[in-house]
Amino acid sequence: MNFTKKMIGAVALTLALCSCCSVSTTNAQDEQAGVAQSGAKLDFSLFDVPDGKDVAFYKERLEAIQKALGNYVPTEEEVEKLDEVVPKASLVIFKNLGTSDEVDAVERGQYFQIYAMILAQNGNVDELNALLNAEKAKAEPDAERVAMIESILISSKIRSAGETENAADLKAAADELIEKAATIDSIAENALNLCGEISNFDEELGKTTLDKIIAAFKNSDNLLRRDLAENFAAVKERDLLISKYREALEAKDADAMKAVADELIEKAATVDAIATLAQSFCDAIARFDEELGKATFKKITAAFKNSDNPLRKRLAESFAGKERFDNLVGNDVLVEGLFLDGKEINWDEYRGKVVLIDFWATWCGPCRAEIPNVRALYEKYHDAGFEVVGYSVDDDLDALREFEENEKLPWKTMSEKMSTDKKNDQGEPVYKNLSEYYGVGSIPTMILVGTDGKAIDTEARGEHLKELREMQFPNEKERLFFDF
Repeated sequence: MNFTKKMIGAVALTLALCSCCSVSTTNAQDEQAGVAQSGAKLDFSLFDVPDGKDVAFYKERLEAIQKALGNYVPTEEEVEKLDEVVPKASLVIFKNLGTSDEVDAVERGQYFQIYAMILAQNGNVDELNALLNAEKAKAEPDAERVAMIESILISSKIRSAGETENAADLKAAADELIEKAATIDSIAENALNLCGEISNFDEELGKTTLDKIIAAFKNSDNLLRRDLAENFAAVKERDLLISKYREALEAKDADAMKAVADELIEKAATVDAIATLAQSFCDAIARFDEELGKATFKKITAAFKNSDNPLRKRLAESFAGKERFDNLVGNDVLVEGLFLDGKEINWDEYRGKVVLIDFWATWCGPCRAEIPNVRALYEKYHDAGFEVVGYSVDDDLDALREFEENEKLPWKTMSEKMSTDKKNDQGEPVYKNLSEYYGVGSIPTMILVGTDGKAIDTEARGEHLKELREMQFPNEKERLFFDF
């Protein structure tokens, strides 16, 4: 069942906020860095949600709670109170929206799934069983709803047995998973994750359960299960390789790590689950041995370039971006595309200036947290030859324009979406996607470019930016530098 963005927001409200209790206020404040606080207090009466109201009431209350919690950073006392009131309010809201015939069937199904997930989160197995039995007792049971509840129930039983250290119940849940995965597609598709949940409490039981499911799926007449068997086996190989890496890392065994690197090169050529994580594997190896990580990545990239496999061809292209980024310092930086106002950037006009290129998005908290520092630098040293070029990866251009208008950013921002959407007469992109071209996998990513157009550093953030400027312009640091 697919979730709309509204449904995802609702899940965040319930499941994420139900776990708010386990997040310290310090962490919460870190996550909300850069978001201005109004000083207003949270209205806890919003969470006093009565039963028996109409659909409009529960939808309005849901929106009101979402709005109130949007960018709010709770105090330590409020976190404790939210832990108590959010689960209760969520149960009432989603139970009523998920069981009312006045709600559109598709939307009702989504609300009902959230309701069932909250029950599982709270360990309400009896209520889940009651829901399942009630659905099965209908003249025409909803097969999709039955399968969904069955899957959530198994997960809930695994967690309950594991947390109470009840080995017999955990084994019973594993056996039920094996049985129902053979007939219920949604459980079959989620079997790998459920085996992972079992492994959290009993690693050996999780492994044997997965082995049994893979064996059964391989011999199945069902195409879905045969495909899943192949996928699960590949993931199992990947996880085994991860385990070998961890063992080598803990033992600080260079020979064992070299063996892991060699196995990675070999299996990345045939196992998709390993191929898609090859870059992450190489990064992890590089933390142990930088040269080995780089050499391994280079070999895999070369092999993928020469592969006829479409997946590996695509991966090779993305790997080229990372390789380009890793070797960017000291080399010319390419910047092309459109500003948010639709005008094309003339990168040559920036030659002779020190330029900070900021890959960011409005929805990225850490990106917004960097803005005050960058603004201070820009406003104080712009006349001395410092420039900033934002490269937004936002898909929602209206949200980007609204953010720019509200924040009144003094520098210009390029739009990845506008740039990559522009095509020539042959339908080909006019501009490169700079995020892909430079293998930017996370934001904020900030590149400092020197007056000669060559990259000075690819991690130009915070205090490190000041250090870079001092190194680059030692004779002008009193005039060109500022204190963060």
